[in-house]
Amino acid sequence: MGFEPARLAGLWGFPLTPFVRDGIDLDALAVGVEVQVTAGVDVICACGSIAQLESLSHSEWSRCTTLVVSSVAGRAPVVATVACDGRSVAHSEEAMALGATAILLHPRATTTVDEVATVVRKISVDVPEARILVYAREGVSLEASLLERLADVPSVIGVKDGQRNADRFRRAIAAHAERFIWVAAFEELALPWWAMGADAFCPVSIAYAPAYTRAWWTPLHRGDAATARAVLAVHAYDLADLRRSRPNIGVSAVKELMNLRGIAGAENRPPAVPLQAQEKERLRGLCEDLERFEEALVT
Repeated sequence: MGFEPARLAGLWGFPLTPFVRDGIDLDALAVGVEVQVTAGVDVICACGSIAQLESLSHSEWSRCTTLVVSSVAGRAPVVATVACDGRSVAHSEEAMALGATAILLHPRATTTVDEVATVVRKISVDVPEARILVYAREGVSLEASLLERLADVPSVIGVKDGQRNADRFRRAIAAHAERFIWVAAFEELALPWWAMGADAFCPVSIAYAPAYTRAWWTPLHRGDAATARAVLAVHAYDLADLRRSRPNIGVSAVKELMNLRGIAGAENRPPAVPLQAQEKERLRGLCEDLERFEEALVT
């Protein structure tokens, strides 16, 4: 296909969707993209899970994807997230026509392995120029039954893990290490997933604290796990605990941190829920920890 999957290795940025009462604030979205591109992310992913893909209408998905591609302006590869449903082929075709480098197929909560395999094959036939990554999440896990079927489709170039199962991730890479690029969804799992062979990471901190993100990624990439561990302990672990402490506050927490850092996060849509006062206070404390860490970086 003339495409080197290694182009998608490294840090992935996921601009969050700034919802407003009458739609989406595209100007704020452009700012969010610029923050991440300027920070030197290796890949930008449009309309991902943290951007609340499942809350976007077709026209909103189209406008957001168009803006992300145009805002990046060739400075990094763009992966466009596409829901695994009846619009997958049309959205894949549109994304590639807009200039996306690849698509990330995003199963819904009720999607089955058979449905993923069927959609992947249909995209590969109807949109032959599309390079496909598959997001293994919820009911679609990194089992041999899925990976073997994906490996048979040449246009599938990667897999993103979204299930936190270390044993399953290890087995998947052991069976197909060279076949796919491996993307890890969770910043707090960077150390073990890197040790098992992950090629790319999706750190939420890149949206509001890119200097912090680089401070753990650079030593990890160089093999200095001790330094990476110490930096991750400054922020990533506490934030992960908070985001998982109550259902549907993950996106709200990241947007609150963006707002605290002067980057407009705007509003959310359901199923995201508002933060409670004690959660906001905890995030302010995490933000202060970040600021002290960043001050230490430049002294």
